[in-house]
Amino acid sequence: MVVTGSQDDALMLQLLADGIGGFVPKTEAPAVMLAAIELVQAGGRYLPPRLTALCADPHPGTGSQQFPNSARAGLTPRQAQVAALVADGLSNKEIARRLALSPATVKSHVAQVIAALGASNRTDAADKARSFGIE
Repeated sequence: MVVTGSQDDALMLQLLADGIGGFVPKTEAPAVMLAAIELVQAGGRYLPPRLTALCADPHPGTGSQQFPNSARAGLTPRQAQVAALVADGLSNKEIARRLALSPATVKSHVAQVIAALGASNRTDAADKARSFGIE
């Protein structure tokens, strides 16, 4: 199990190739970390949604990008997804169900979106996301 503050895509893919049992970002909620550790100890494998997305597209940025202005807005692809769903008026629980994430992870992403966009609140973040074409 690797617990790290790094979000480097190449590092995450290399660790996966090296056969790690799990990868947990330090930004995850303590309950998620504990569940991931228990899963790996029981012989399972825990991969966060970001790593799962990288495995589905091991060469991000080479194909068509769903949110072409997300990088200009300072958002990761996952944060852009969350921002688009916030802009659509979905609650954290609805976003969590739609993206197969925990509500705590969505809450963290929403906070990061608000900060990255320099927004004062969720509604302001939705407006700013729309202004960047993230819908």
